[in-house]
Amino acid sequence: MTKKTYLIIYILLLCFIPMNMMAQKQIKLTANDKERIVKKVKKYCDMLITFSSDIENVDKMEQITELCENDKVQTFDDLSDLTKKNNGEYHSIPLFQYLQNITTKYENSIQMSFTDIKCERTVSEPAINKDIDGNAYAIVHVVKTMKSKGLNIKLPLKITVNLRTMKIGGTVSETYEDPQMLYLKGLEARNNNDFKKAIEYFEKCFSYKSFANRYRAMTMLGFVYSTMQDWEKCINSLEIASEHDPVGGIFLANIYMGRGFVIPAKYYKPLKALTILEKYSENRDKDFPDVQAMAYLMLGIIYAQGEIVPQNLAKGLEYMTKAHTCSLEANNLFYCYLSDYLSIGFMTMGNQNMTEALDRLCVLESQLTTFLADQTDETKQTSKFQVYLTIGLLYAEKQDKTNALEYVKKLLALEMPEAYYSIAEIYKKIKLYDTAFLYYKLAAQNNDVQAAYFMELYYMPDPEIDDEADEFYKYLCTNRGDKDNQLCLYWMQKGAELGNSQCMAHLIYFYLNKPQVVPYNLKEATYWTCKYLDVLPYYSDGPYTFGQHIPYRIYKEKDKEALAELNKMANAGSHSAELMKFIYYYYVDEEHKDTIAAIEALTQSAEQGYFPALNQMAIITIEQKDSINSLYWINKMIEQNNPIGYLNLANYEQDIKKDKKKSFECLLKAYDMKCPTGAYFIGEAYRIGDYGAEINLDKAKFYFNKTLEFMPDYSGTIYDIYADSARIYLKQIEEIMLAETPYTSTGETYINNLEQLTNTSKTLECRIEEIENVSKLFASDEAVIKIVGNNGTTIVSTETSNDFLLRLATTNRKIKLKEVSCKKDNKGKITELILQEMVI
Repeated sequence: MTKKTYLIIYILLLCFIPMNMMAQKQIKLTANDKERIVKKVKKYCDMLITFSSDIENVDKMEQITELCENDKVQTFDDLSDLTKKNNGEYHSIPLFQYLQNITTKYENSIQMSFTDIKCERTVSEPAINKDIDGNAYAIVHVVKTMKSKGLNIKLPLKITVNLRTMKIGGTVSETYEDPQMLYLKGLEARNNNDFKKAIEYFEKCFSYKSFANRYRAMTMLGFVYSTMQDWEKCINSLEIASEHDPVGGIFLANIYMGRGFVIPAKYYKPLKALTILEKYSENRDKDFPDVQAMAYLMLGIIYAQGEIVPQNLAKGLEYMTKAHTCSLEANNLFYCYLSDYLSIGFMTMGNQNMTEALDRLCVLESQLTTFLADQTDETKQTSKFQVYLTIGLLYAEKQDKTNALEYVKKLLALEMPEAYYSIAEIYKKIKLYDTAFLYYKLAAQNNDVQAAYFMELYYMPDPEIDDEADEFYKYLCTNRGDKDNQLCLYWMQKGAELGNSQCMAHLIYFYLNKPQVVPYNLKEATYWTCKYLDVLPYYSDGPYTFGQHIPYRIYKEKDKEALAELNKMANAGSHSAELMKFIYYYYVDEEHKDTIAAIEALTQSAEQGYFPALNQMAIITIEQKDSINSLYWINKMIEQNNPIGYLNLANYEQDIKKDKKKSFECLLKAYDMKCPTGAYFIGEAYRIGDYGAEINLDKAKFYFNKTLEFMPDYSGTIYDIYADSARIYLKQIEEIMLAETPYTSTGETYINNLEQLTNTSKTLECRIEEIENVSKLFASDEAVIKIVGNNGTTIVSTETSNDFLLRLATTNRKIKLKEVSCKKDNKGKITELILQEMVI
């Protein structure tokens, strides 16, 4: 896709985030929301009073059920003998049955009243997937009084109201055990992360065999198990639920697609998921009419994104149109809004026609009042924010400053602190950088994590500027006389505390290398290294640069406080701390080497699914020719749908099983997952005739080009070095083909000599002995070595050549090096070397 297409996707995702977040937090009701909810409950109660008081009103039944989600909403059975309720007898019945009992048992001659009506709190079902929220309910307290022949009761009840549709969700008892109340308690327990209690409530709900909502309880049980990552129980629960509850089926489809989850490979069944969604899209369930629209929405997203099936924007748009139509028929105006909003995104992705997109967005804006009439104030506010921001950003992209600023005014009128960052984005796009900075600062003061990073850059006295940096980045880095180390440190610390990984990386560097700003503190650097590494994606090189550098420093400086901090973080559950403990006790501290403690730490981290630890275990066991254990850890990686697992499996097949054909097949599997490393190694195999492949420069060229094609999603990571190598080889291949000369491989450079120190196929003693020869490349043992991060500019560590060579020789991993810059003296000896490192 073009840069412009990615921009549109970014805009729509940026605007859509707040809506998705709503299902994950407690919804706050305004006074206006509570008033409308109470009004809705009073209308429902008044209809019940009218219906129950006169046989002539028996025809009001349909009007009552129209106020509810469906005619089967659970209703506490207060018409039967309540003295039997403690004997395990069923406590709730479907609404239609309750209304029939009023007629058949009491001939509509009940004097009914409701008092003390007040909205208490909300409870939310979990989001169906990352794009579509679950239901949220308001819980309303009422006191119900009924008098008739043989009937004279007064009891407190809870009436639930669906906040998305503003329809009644059911009535439960506050006094007697009631399965629907158990269901609500299960939701609250789940939202409070009390999974043991949630499982207990949902299982008990399901045990009531005549409870109409029992299969929804089983669906929620599946949600709980998914949060606990107990996938076998999760899928078993959802398979049972999906036979009767469409929501369970929709969620099961999400599991099979791995949307929002890292699931074991054996459960990844995307085609089965599509079958489920097609099934629910073809038929409308009268009890759950929203599910059909939900299925259409999901199918539209799937075909537009092209992750599971080939991208087909026309088909995605077609499904969104169907979602809109059936949402209208089901009177679900919110889904109408959602389908329209996403349709605009798909249309723009397809033809990048921003003018047409703007026209449709303006139409959508004019319909917001209708679409959102029954929504909470929060949903109305969030939806307006999404639409105003999208329109403003698109105008800004067209450099239409007048209209862009009109939508800035609308965003400001919403009085949402979370809008500051988005307003800043609009000003940035129309190149009003001073104003953009002011709004980024407001966003940072309101704890926006990315804005805090921008503040850090703005005040940093000597930031490094990449040649490819955009204008605004250069604006932030330019010295306008207000650079300030302490303000830089303040925002750096705040950004780190908010979770910004770049701020964390800079803070680590400052603690280790900027004593003029903050006192040297290896303990603090250790703490933030653990925090930093724990949030990095699996393909980051951080665990192998920072992760090795910190243990090495702890050993070299004999810093007991830093070592204690490392152990403390490991005990607190930091997976990266466990990995660094392994590196320290297994490789770095030869004097106090503790193989048992090291392997225990690494195993603990790997068993929790931490990718670098899994990768380390796989590599160690392959090097030890441990067939059983290496395969165990490799399969753990493959279960995460991780392409690097197949790369390790390729090494396993070649190094242990000596089966080059199977090894090459594993590389192809990694390639099929669009892994640039998989593509690179296949290209390399055809370039030099490895993995059983014969030299074929045409095929090598194809796979090196694929390496670059797969790179956009991995830029700024360990894959960059492979991309750079692919470009070099592509140039060589092109020259060879033009010259029509035989192909020969290139000779070794000083980089090759350095890399040979990390050749783990050699003994540790042999590699240490080689240091003497390699050290001759440098002017002295004090030559400066700087290691830069993924962006090629940020220096993450500085060391002497002597320390650098010793670290390479004692590492447990093969390392690929890329020269960034090199300074030499008049004798050709290296005085300063700046490198990128990547563990392979």
